[in-house]
Amino acid sequence: MRHRKNIFRDKSFIVMAGVSVLALVGIGAGMLIQNNTKEPESGYISDLNGNRPSGNSGETIGSIEKNTTGLKPNIAVGNGAKKDNSSETTTEEATTANNTEETTTGASQAASNNEETSANTGSSEAGIGVSDFHFSAGSKLVWPVETNDIIIDFSPDSTVYFATLDKYKTNDSVCIRSEIGTPVYAAAPGTISDIGYNEEIGNSVSLDLGDGYTLQYGQIKDIQVDKGDVVAEGDLLCYVANPTKYYSVEGSNLYLKLTKGEAAIDPLDYLDYK
Repeated sequence: MRHRKNIFRDKSFIVMAGVSVLALVGIGAGMLIQNNTKEPESGYISDLNGNRPSGNSGETIGSIEKNTTGLKPNIAVGNGAKKDNSSETTTEEATTANNTEETTTGASQAASNNEETSANTGSSEAGIGVSDFHFSAGSKLVWPVETNDIIIDFSPDSTVYFATLDKYKTNDSVCIRSEIGTPVYAAAPGTISDIGYNEEIGNSVSLDLGDGYTLQYGQIKDIQVDKGDVVAEGDLLCYVANPTKYYSVEGSNLYLKLTKGEAAIDPLDYLDYK
């Protein structure tokens, strides 16, 4: 009987000890939970790396409220610190935008100035080609080829003999004997007004001398200019070609015709010809 009492006493002690341990564990767990949910005393919230903000940032914790995802801090901004920073950032961005706009405007202005300069230059060159050439009865021409051997004279009012055609007829130009391939030069400054071809004189180039005067070159090849080109006196225009079938007996020559309006004029009156 005594042995049973001792066993009972031992079991009661073990049960009481177990209950005490459980009570202590419960108290500890309660304190731990209370500490985890307690609002920080410092008044600051650490960042994601666990660092607290330094200095007088003015940011304080307003409250911490629970939701289904855990704790969410509500941060109140003190003294308008963040608002001021945003204003400074906005002002800085606006200044940068203004500077960019000014740079763009400056570049556009420079481009406009370049276009105006180019336009003025083009107008000046066009003026030289159109309005600055003058020719009159007192003007002079230089010989367009190296010889002055006239094989057919200018004769608009009386007939002259054409050996290839074996007939007499009037002539509104002069034919200057020249070897095939002889360079042909501008006899005066002017503008190339026409480049053409016909059966009688072959390839031709017309030079506008100004004031209604035009000088036409025929029986030529390897033309070096284009219509609209401005040339100076002595510039290379072309070369003497093989004679056309209308001049095969006379041989290679440069066909040269000077007109004012529709009227033909003797080129020799303007050339230093003796």
